[in-house]
Amino acid sequence: MLKLKNFVLFGSFYLHKGWVNIFPGLITVPTFVLSFDLDYKQDYDFLPKLLKSLNNNRIKASFACIGKFIEMYPDIHRKILAEGHELINHTYSHPGHPIFFPSASFDKISGEERRRQIEKAHKVFSKVLNYIPKGFRAPHLRMTADTYRILKELNYDYSSSQPQYKLGFLVNKN
Repeated sequence: MLKLKNFVLFGSFYLHKGWVNIFPGLITVPTFVLSFDLDYKQDYDFLPKLLKSLNNNRIKASFACIGKFIEMYPDIHRKILAEGHELINHTYSHPGHPIFFPSASFDKISGEERRRQIEKAHKVFSKVLNYIPKGFRAPHLRMTADTYRILKELNYDYSSSQPQYKLGFLVNKN
């Protein structure tokens, strides 16, 4: 839990040795990464206050974004980038999302559909924001082994979906 002026933030904190996209280059000391999922409209209602608080405290974060929300709210995503934060691919319509894709979770859809979800979001990031994400987070952290192949083909550097000791944290590591 991190307290920032009038906010209590619950986010994903990763402690590991290795390369982290938020910090260019190789990191050889343990590093904390603050990361948020932007999964619901309510997240966007709160986001301007969160960005202001992060900025006031000189904190950079990564935000896992759904392609559909980038299309719906392009300006706030541009603001996130302009303030020096990172956006990561969180699929196009977030399988398992109660509004956009309630029928199945990410790990239960076909490999073809997983690829479509990742690639479509990737194209939205590029077209709408002129931004190419280097990180990925699976919806509800339900990562699958075939997803790493897809991410590697798209030149992603990492997935924050699983701890490093499970399926592997870095994608483009030789």
